[in-house]
Amino acid sequence: MARVVTKNRINLEEDILSLWSIKEDIDTFLKVYCDHPHPMSEDQVYNYLYSIGNVLDLRMERLWDTFSQCFELDEYASDEALEARAKLCEDHLKKSRKDKK
Repeated sequence: MARVVTKNRINLEEDILSLWSIKEDIDTFLKVYCDHPHPMSEDQVYNYLYSIGNVLDLRMERLWDTFSQCFELDEYASDEALEARAKLCEDHLKKSRKDKK
């Protein structure tokens, strides 16, 4: 049974646009890193960049989930869509086997 789709194209666009804020996070880090009167330690630099990377991973996961909901993919696929995809794959395999002969 498919899960309920709660997101639409607008949510997808919002999630795509939210990725730009990662650039703002990196710009903020660079300003502090370059302009700070006391240099950051290697550990601090690593921790900030690692954290930004983790936030990017989370945003990409959210984006993929929204994309999957909008296009009824993965666990959001309806039973009808799953049946249609199975038939399409079956037809493709039959054609492919026929072409090999």
